[in-house]
Amino acid sequence: MAKAPFGVTISVENLSGDEDTEFAAAASAFLEKLQGVDELEVEVPQRAEPGTRGLIAILSAIVVWGAKIGAFKAIYTLTRDFLDRYRNAEAVLKFRDGSTLKLKGLSREEAKRRMEEHLRRTAEKA
Repeated sequence: MAKAPFGVTISVENLSGDEDTEFAAAASAFLEKLQGVDELEVEVPQRAEPGTRGLIAILSAIVVWGAKIGAFKAIYTLTRDFLDRYRNAEAVLKFRDGSTLKLKGLSREEAKRRMEEHLRRTAEKA
């Protein structure tokens, strides 16, 4: 689905900059729910964690692909849930054309309108 007409990179950031287990739990739940949306393909890059054998998700480079605008509306709902769980965070969508959209502080209708506008513009250029 990587060739799907709609693609966006989601950046999820902890604005406090502190190591925070509450943020990690909220971000993990967000990713799990995002990956559960049927019509979206979600790629979460990972990097090795120094001093351990584990990998951690790179939350500033989550790539989401889809073929239908409607599937992208779920991104707002899931992001809103994430921001409600952890208020000291921010989620930014970066579209293929280089434009960005911060979802924090937007109404559902405004976020949907802006996402649809960006996705349509991206599809027209493809």
